[in-house]
Amino acid sequence: MFKNYLASATLGLVALGFAASAAVAQDYPDRPITLVVPFAAGGGTDILARKVADGISKSLGQPVVVENKPGAGSLIGIQYASQQKPDGYTLLMMSSSYVTNAVLSEEKPYDPAVDFEPVTMVSISPTALVVHPSVNAENLKEFIDLAKREPGSVNYGTFGDRSQPHLSSVLFGAEAGLEMNAIPYNGGGPAVTAVVSGEVDMLMPTIMLVQPHVESGALRALAIASSDRSPLAPEVPTFAEAGFPFEMGTWFGIAAPAGTDAEIVKTVSDAAIAFLTTDEMRKEIEGEGSVLLALDPAKTKDFIINEIDRWTKVKERGLF
Repeated sequence: MFKNYLASATLGLVALGFAASAAVAQDYPDRPITLVVPFAAGGGTDILARKVADGISKSLGQPVVVENKPGAGSLIGIQYASQQKPDGYTLLMMSSSYVTNAVLSEEKPYDPAVDFEPVTMVSISPTALVVHPSVNAENLKEFIDLAKREPGSVNYGTFGDRSQPHLSSVLFGAEAGLEMNAIPYNGGGPAVTAVVSGEVDMLMPTIMLVQPHVESGALRALAIASSDRSPLAPEVPTFAEAGFPFEMGTWFGIAAPAGTDAEIVKTVSDAAIAFLTTDEMRKEIEGEGSVLLALDPAKTKDFIINEIDRWTKVKERGLF
């Protein structure tokens, strides 16, 4: 009888727990939500985050306040968000560094597969390979041939160690068998200025960042690292079209601290997707040369796991 009583009591507590969780999810949100951006205000991630925050806010009827926590290549903001209560009132604006920082670091400051609940993927901005017009290469093949003929003669810019242009350039160079020199700069602006001035020969940023310079002739775009040509630069061939299959980009998404109720995660995801898939937002994202993703939590998790697998294999090659 005593065992039966314990079993009944346990089942009752479980039922109460489910009921309480359902009640919390049903009332959510009843106060402002914070969206942590692990980069400084005014940058590309911050600008996109504020647009998404505004869209979610209008859908959920509560303010979504962006809080910038820059530093250590996004590590400070990510760790801060991971330590917040998993109640749906703190969200994280992810970018590609969410995976690469964790996987490529020797210390593994957090586990991108388990420390957050995936909410949605927003978009991905494909990488482009651009060169200064003085570089004697009109297309990707000529550039590869040039770099192979003169090992170590090509200097490329980065936004710093393990920034997306650095990762892209190292991977591309390794797969093409090129010996090139990395020149780090303090952010995208200085790096773009460096390649436009001819201080470095090459840069691999997102196409959006350099398209005005490509249009003006200040830079030459040789290829774009996506499966399809960019509507922002339809004249630029993909790497695959240029005879060298290679895909790379900077992606953005939203996550919540691990343990956040699944119904709350779905509520936020549905609100974000409803906003992202409006004609206005779709046109804005695609007009910037990005690809709209708008993935649900399950597909977002699959996306992140695939990214973790990809960069784990890169780390095993000893490139970083």
